[in-house]
Amino acid sequence: MKALFMFYRQIGKGQQRHELKGLTNQVFVGRNDVLSWSVFCLYAIHPGKYLDKGIDDLDVYRKYLTLHSRLKRFGDYVLFIKNPDVFCERVVAACKRDNLNLTMSPIAYYDLEKHHGAIPDQLIGLVKPDKYKHQNEYRIIIRNAPTDGPYKLDVGSLSDITTMFKFDEFNDAIEVSV
Repeated sequence: MKALFMFYRQIGKGQQRHELKGLTNQVFVGRNDVLSWSVFCLYAIHPGKYLDKGIDDLDVYRKYLTLHSRLKRFGDYVLFIKNPDVFCERVVAACKRDNLNLTMSPIAYYDLEKHHGAIPDQLIGLVKPDKYKHQNEYRIIIRNAPTDGPYKLDVGSLSDITTMFKFDEFNDAIEVSV
């Protein structure tokens, strides 16, 4: 099947018409319903690739766990969740209480050059191009929040399971032992 794509490029005060035969690049198609979802994004510190193969070098593992400097653009502070299982239990309980459709998962990163085809419905909102892999993202998605703006989910106080750090001091505070 041949496809003909036409686009206009602004050149000075005029426009120039270009005809391109065939697919020249990937085509991204979005869904409007995802724009109404409430999404909470977190940076996930987890054993990742070391979970299955073990830790041979603690210094290498510690470096793997440190926050990348590019993350500083998200803020000057880190709220470290010391007990993520309890945090997730509180989110699940609050969503059940409020009858909300919840999905929680680490993000799967993919290579844009190698991916072809649709992303399965159950993974929409849970995949990103691998250029964002440094974000180590974990997402909480509420698909039926009863508001058009930001949704506030009341999970109660988190003071018993969190610690606040200045971003620049967080990496120095990481302790790794076996």
